[in-house]
Amino acid sequence: MKLTFRIRSCATALILLMPISLMQASESQAASSLTYSALVKITNKAIDDARNDDVGQVCTYGVHKRTTSFTNPPLDYMGEEGDLWILGELFELSYYNWIFLYWDGTEWVDASNDLWTAYDLNHDGMISGEQKTEKGLVCKFSNLTSTEVVGKNPMTSYIGEIGDLFIKIDSKYADAKFYFIWNGSKWIANLENPYTLAHAVALRTKVGEYCVYGKNKDVFSSYYSTPPGNYKGVKGDLWIVANKVTGEAYSTDYWNGKSWIGVSAEEVETLRKINDAAQFKARNSTSGEVCYAGTVKSTQTFSASMPKSYKGKVNDRWIVMDKKGEKNSIFYYWNGKSWVLN
Repeated sequence: MKLTFRIRSCATALILLMPISLMQASESQAASSLTYSALVKITNKAIDDARNDDVGQVCTYGVHKRTTSFTNPPLDYMGEEGDLWILGELFELSYYNWIFLYWDGTEWVDASNDLWTAYDLNHDGMISGEQKTEKGLVCKFSNLTSTEVVGKNPMTSYIGEIGDLFIKIDSKYADAKFYFIWNGSKWIANLENPYTLAHAVALRTKVGEYCVYGKNKDVFSSYYSTPPGNYKGVKGDLWIVANKVTGEAYSTDYWNGKSWIGVSAEEVETLRKINDAAQFKARNSTSGEVCYAGTVKSTQTFSASMPKSYKGKVNDRWIVMDKKGEKNSIFYYWNGKSWVLN
């Protein structure tokens, strides 16, 4: 299921003449009409700007700080022993290698050193603990703020900046995170949130979250520790086993008609090509590739011609994919009457 979706981003003179209070009101009014995707651009730009400057994107929990930046940490750092600096080093176009560095009170030490494993565990525990507090895990980036809280919805009485981010972590499924962005007057929910929950629930069932494309099928499930040996399917089918707690995939196997073949086997390349061809053919058709997470359905296709007389359920998803893979995919959601752009 090679789907990244599963998720399996005036004239200057006139501005200067405008009174600050009116300018803020104008900005807030303009932002209030923006979609979630448009607000995401504001948030992402602030994150990129922060990571590209010397301050970085900074999260605080307990006595510690976690900084994410594309610049090296300061050698004269003033902080607590065990503070974490996540350094992004460009290695291919816009992709980064992430290096974890810890402050030992005197210098920065690479986390790959076995001596610093304890720091890794301590940070995971502290971050998890902070997310369960009343205020949650708070991070700063440029002039904006993000908050991650377990089991809490964002406050309607919130006062903050346009582009502030709120992440609600499901109290039962830690991998289910629901995103909200502040538009200046209210929180705008990511329309993906219902599918996120449906995915988390489905992958813990025997059926799992599954996709069908032509005669082929793939399954994403944490119900099994390994793919079922008594499987009945066609050559090229894909099975992904996930961790029951984190929801993260830890094994991928292809069906050769008689048994499951892991990705390290020589035979897998032939099976992968069969799977890729079946997915491409389905996505290039009018029906598309269709995935199911419980009762919620997602259609992935290269066609932007969505059915107007759709008979599905609210929160069903339609993804318009780019055939060449050069552009971001466009997500639409069914509200019971029409398709809505996220």
